[in-house]
Amino acid sequence: MKYIVFDTEFTSWEGSQENNWSKKGEHRELVQIGAYKIHNGEIIETLNLFIKPRINPLLSKYFIDLTGITNKKINKDGLNFFIAMEQFYKFTNDVNYIYSYGNDYGIIEENMILNNVPINSKFFKKSWKSKFFDFKILLDDKINTNNYTSGTIYKAFDIKMDDNHKIHNALDDSYSLYLVSKKIIK
Repeated sequence: MKYIVFDTEFTSWEGSQENNWSKKGEHRELVQIGAYKIHNGEIIETLNLFIKPRINPLLSKYFIDLTGITNKKINKDGLNFFIAMEQFYKFTNDVNYIYSYGNDYGIIEENMILNNVPINSKFFKKSWKSKFFDFKILLDDKINTNNYTSGTIYKAFDIKMDDNHKIHNALDDSYSLYLVSKKIIK
C-alpha cells in the first residue's frame, strides 16, 4: 500500500484561529507543505515546500513564533504558489490516498481561489480532490481527536518522538502522522 501524509502551515495572526481568519486582510495563505510518501510502512520520498504568500508577504511575529519560519527563510527558499502546487501535484500523482489531519485540501483549494487558479485546472479536478482524506477517520474508534493536533497525535499512541521535533512545522507534523499511521495501519 502506498499513501501520503502531509501537513500545511499558513499565515496567521494572534486570534486568527478563534476568529476563523475573518478580520480584514486575513487569509490562510500557504507558507509550507510538508509530506511523506509511504510504501509498505516505510518512507520512500519526502517533500518540503516553502511558499511565498502573495497577499500578506510579510509573516506576522505570531506566525514566526509559532512555526519558526522566518521572513528571511521565505525570501530565500519560498516558491511561487503555482510552482509549489505543481511540485505537490506531481508528488501525489502515483498514490490514491493523501491524508492530513483535518483534510488540508480545503486550505489548498482556498489558496487556489486566492491565486486565481482557473476552475478547470487539474488542481480542481475531481480525480485529484477525491484522493484527499482526513487522517482523523483512521482514528475515530481509537481516540478523541479533538485533544490532539497533527504535531501531537503521536502522544495519544505513546510513541517517542525525536527531541528536535517542532510542532507547527509541516514536515515534523507530517512525521507525527507517519509514525501513527505506521502503528495503526497493519
